[in-house]
Amino acid sequence: VLMYIVDSHCHLYYEPFISDLKKTIDECRSKDIKRLLTISVNYETSLKNIKIASEFEEIFCTIGLHPINVINDEKKLNKILDLYKPHSKIIGVGEAGIDLYRSSENLKDQINCFHQQIQFSIEKKLPLVIHSRDAEKETINVLKKYANKDLNFVLHCFSGSENFAMECLDL
Repeated sequence: VLMYIVDSHCHLYYEPFISDLKKTIDECRSKDIKRLLTISVNYETSLKNIKIASEFEEIFCTIGLHPINVINDEKKLNKILDLYKPHSKIIGVGEAGIDLYRSSENLKDQINCFHQQIQFSIEKKLPLVIHSRDAEKETINVLKKYANKDLNFVLHCFSGSENFAMECLDL
């Protein structure tokens, strides 16, 4: 059985990683971390992650729009999703979701973007990386609409209850 560690959520476009990605990869290798998934939060980071993933065998990426970036970048969501190419190193969508910790002013827009990214994930058969912060009820209400629709997801930012976790597992 081949076994190795995967970092399923990192942001390699941030410092100090981006300055010396080779060093980061070498450190990971020394600790048996063989794969890294660098997560996007907007159009610019989606572009950066695609470039990073293309340069390193160990690195894969997502494309997506983080809920806190919806205010500035909602109009760029289609542009972000248009970056997807089948058989590329883009293996997921996200971070997508709802974040009421920082702002509830644009809840409607966050929910709309969340739906669009979920639909794209289902259509392209890509897993979704969900960011749900202080938004248990809102997140589960959206996810329940996709029960039995072949949506695969990972809850990344999770500030919810055990009950919320169990509801998500049921989906």
